[in-house]
Amino acid sequence: MSGRKLLQILLVFVAFVLAAAPASASDYYLWDAIPGTTWHDVDKTVANTDDDNLCWAAACSNVLDWGGWDSGALDTEAAMFEAFQNHWTDDGSYMSYGWDWYLNGTLPPRPGRLGAG
Repeated sequence: MSGRKLLQILLVFVAFVLAAAPASASDYYLWDAIPGTTWHDVDKTVANTDDDNLCWAAACSNVLDWGGWDSGALDTEAAMFEAFQNHWTDDGSYMSYGWDWYLNGTLPPRPGRLGAG
């Protein structure tokens, strides 16, 4: 069987599978597709007005809470974000540095320039 014929059969098969699968709005959103999960979204405008550059920390908090890394007093994404506000300066940084700090206490390589306070 030629490569071209095999490609045509594969494309027809994929088209058939995609057409047979019902589209559902509840499957579009990850938090709806996984039982027991909800939407996590820190409202940083309510939490503190002096956090203009902490969007990365808000997103980091959302992912940590969604992933189940909440514990003790830090039991919501808002509480986690407040911890970032209290321990980091109002500077831009990377979510990966926030996750490292939250999970194991590791500071960024250049703390003065990347938001660690």
